[in-house]
Amino acid sequence: MVPYFKAQLESEHFITVPVYNEDTKGITSVPQKIDSYVMLPNNKLYSVLPGEGYSTFTNYIKKVFEYIEGKNVSFSDGLRVSSLESVSNKPLDKLDPSLIHNLRVLSEAQAIMNRFLNDLLNVKDLDKLMNQWENAKGKKNYLDFFIQCMGFDIIELRDFKTIRTSRMNLNEEYFNYMIMDYNIDSYPTFELDREKSQLIRFSYKWFSSDTERKLEEEMKKIKKLPFEERYQYLK
Repeated sequence: MVPYFKAQLESEHFITVPVYNEDTKGITSVPQKIDSYVMLPNNKLYSVLPGEGYSTFTNYIKKVFEYIEGKNVSFSDGLRVSSLESVSNKPLDKLDPSLIHNLRVLSEAQAIMNRFLNDLLNVKDLDKLMNQWENAKGKKNYLDFFIQCMGFDIIELRDFKTIRTSRMNLNEEYFNYMIMDYNIDSYPTFELDREKSQLIRFSYKWFSSDTERKLEEEMKKIKKLPFEERYQYLK
């Protein structure tokens, strides 16, 4: 079950990032609001920096598609965040702890993506597999690919309060968020069948268990309570 941190998600949450200061001609640490998180399959959170969006991840996936299409691309840079480039050579003990955490989670995300993409590039009928993905979606949507094939989730805070996920056991994973009125935008999940060179589609609607049903009933009762009383039921 994904933990829910009241102080983190219900109040203004900030991350301290380095910004170039024109007056001092140096780097200044500035707290900035976080609008969303990318959650890794192991439930670790990456704070999406203001103005960054999800391009850090989707640009890397785009390169893979371009490589498959025969274009000359380089993967040497890996996942890059332009606003963090100025601290790449700075000792970790000189950085804000929240930024250190972000850099480490980004490194883990890189490893997870690399493992999947390496498997993908080793598939025999790669063109056939990619055509299957495009036919299923109707277009190349790199963010969907990121969520549906790689198992990453997106948690949008404040105004949207929406979780975009392809996990199947939604009640078990996101019970804490659902009782706090987060919306779930559920995607079918795709798994790579390396032998058949196919992306196998699974829909969360097919998934049911005693645990899911019990949690569903529990949520219905809790959500009848005033919002401020629901915190005591967080798991």
